[in-house]
Amino acid sequence: MAVIAAGIAVLSTPRAPLPVAISVFAVGATSAVLAMLANATGRSYYKSTRDRKRELEERLMLGAFTIAPTPGMGSLRGRLARVTTFQTFMLGALLAADLAGLGTCIARALPPDGPPYVVVAVTGSL
Repeated sequence: MAVIAAGIAVLSTPRAPLPVAISVFAVGATSAVLAMLANATGRSYYKSTRDRKRELEERLMLGAFTIAPTPGMGSLRGRLARVTTFQTFMLGALLAADLAGLGTCIARALPPDGPPYVVVAVTGSL
């Protein structure tokens, strides 16, 4: 959110160069994508740990003494959604906001509507 706020602030300032705002939003979008990848990696670590825990509990024949922290493992407590679902949703929203800011910057950098103004200079003798 801080990166988006900074990008909006830079974009709102008439004296700030447009490439600075583009850079801020690009960094924000990149950070959101990297955070999504880190989230997926953490989920894979969790799954490996969960599977190993289950295997050890079965080998030790713990029965009713197994650990059940989530509904999928037998917990009696419900939940609205997985933590990774919330994280992915929030990061997706941040990514969308950064891409919208980036699109706004690029639109401002393009020339106004109408045919492009082209100047050709020819020098030398014929």
